[in-house]
Amino acid sequence: MNYSDFGATTRRKRMIAVGFRDFGLNAYEFFERLDQLREPPLTVGQAIRQYERLANDEYPDHEWPNLTTIEKYQKYYDSGKFGWFRLDYGDCSPSFGNIMKTYILHPLAGKNGYPLRVISVREALEIMGFPNSFRFPPGMNMGMKYQMVVNSVSPVVARKMAQVIKYMLQSRSFI
Repeated sequence: MNYSDFGATTRRKRMIAVGFRDFGLNAYEFFERLDQLREPPLTVGQAIRQYERLANDEYPDHEWPNLTTIEKYQKYYDSGKFGWFRLDYGDCSPSFGNIMKTYILHPLAGKNGYPLRVISVREALEIMGFPNSFRFPPGMNMGMKYQMVVNSVSPVVARKMAQVIKYMLQSRSFI
């Protein structure tokens, strides 16, 4: 499945396996009902624009590394090849890995005096669909935060899967 088919800002594709034991439940019904909950994705701009003028660490988890070698890779960002991305405010995000390793650029990075920087942990959280009330524990290092974001199931998609399972369980009578 593709997260963006269910309203998430990322085109992350994942295989989801579902199985039920007894209770008259089956995976085919699960996926049929989940398919009915499709909706268009948010754009990157809708997800992160609220943070564009905030300084590094001015909002919880709105932090990014000071990558000293980022400028020497500018030609790769301009080409868009091999996973080098500059996000686009008007589109949803491609799937990406740990920002400390993949250097996913903010849409405004290096333009009109905006700092040349990768997206922040907070912006990565928003792209995956986490509410802006979500916080990492104090003291957790930035690399671990980025890794946890990219390893997560989008809360937007998880909520819809939980909604389908809840409906399926509530519609059965268990004796």
